[in-house]
Amino acid sequence: MEKIIENGLNKSVLNMVSYDTVIMVLYQQQSDVSFQRSVPQHLDTGSLKTLPYGSDDMKICGTVENLRITVYPEKIVIMGSLCKYLKGNNVQGLSMEETRQAIDFLSQKLCLPLRLARVMRIDVAYNAIVSQNPKEYLNRLGSLSRHDRLEEPDSLYYRQSKTLLHVYDKLKEMKRKREFFDCGFNGNILRIELRFSYGKQDWKRRFGTETVLVDMLLNETFFTNLVKMLYGRYKKIEKVNDVQLDLRVVKGKKDARVFLVAYILKVQGCVPLEKMISEQQKTGRISSRQVDYLRSVISEANSVDQSFIQKSGHIEELDAAFELMRKMYGF
Repeated sequence: MEKIIENGLNKSVLNMVSYDTVIMVLYQQQSDVSFQRSVPQHLDTGSLKTLPYGSDDMKICGTVENLRITVYPEKIVIMGSLCKYLKGNNVQGLSMEETRQAIDFLSQKLCLPLRLARVMRIDVAYNAIVSQNPKEYLNRLGSLSRHDRLEEPDSLYYRQSKTLLHVYDKLKEMKRKREFFDCGFNGNILRIELRFSYGKQDWKRRFGTETVLVDMLLNETFFTNLVKMLYGRYKKIEKVNDVQLDLRVVKGKKDARVFLVAYILKVQGCVPLEKMISEQQKTGRISSRQVDYLRSVISEANSVDQSFIQKSGHIEELDAAFELMRKMYGF
């Protein structure tokens, strides 16, 4: 089997949904091969480190290209991007056939039955090709119910117990990590990644089983369900609309108040205002009653008659990208 590294950017597969980082664990009892005697000889030359493990054991750490391999007495843990492993970058996605190739090539490399390995983390990723600077789209993605929203300069996180939605400027991230390659693409990529980390009850609820094997990742129905979860998570994010105000409809103080708040939301967005309210509540500067009053006014401003609200072109563009995803995967 021959693994092909692609240096160019294939635009036809740029915006497919794909597996990216995975963590897989194979236990010694699942293989006749002694992990600590056999596996190290297949790891990259110069990458091996032997470290203490437990009271009197050792673990062996190394790499196979971009993949991190840790060999314990009782198991082997493999972590990394399948895209980078097969193609040398994770900008282009992997088709299902290419995902099979990546798994089977690694299995052959390590002489291990990796399709039997347990999955402890799954990342699925989507590239939305956008016309403007990705940061402008981040500023228009608001809160997500039951998630903590965390901002960084060029990325946005939505955290839940065992899931993480990460939205960021992909090309800027690649430059920061010095991941340069001849891509032949001059546009903007807003990357949306959904990560599932192992939790017994969480996975049983999401996937119908507490044990997900690598072989299940190669099942089309299983993968499509992950794509649906990514789509559904995006759709539930509160979008910050650009608001154009027709002040002729102002008939009194209440109208004026609501429309002026709507204007503030247009200029600053809902998230900074919500953050200001939360911070001042925590410091005791405002009471819970004042918080309720402020949030009710914000809610009222956000629900101004639709004839006075024009949806942000940025959000329309993102919505179109996700509708393209939905059509590609037939749901």
